[in-house]
Amino acid sequence: MSAEPIMEPVMTQVDPIDLLSAIEEATSMPIRPECIEGTAIVPPQPNDDHTTALSS
Repeated sequence: MSAEPIMEPVMTQVDPIDLLSAIEEATSMPIRPECIEGTAIVPPQPNDDHTTALSS
């Protein structure tokens, strides 16, 4: 008994630009997603300490 080969692609590749756009549209707050070596990363938002360091 033999199995029929799968003729459809199992994993489809998503264009990184489309992926980053989808991440930006999915949230109500402004974010800056980045694509690093094919992985989408959303860096944390700066906190209050960030602005305090600039003003002192």
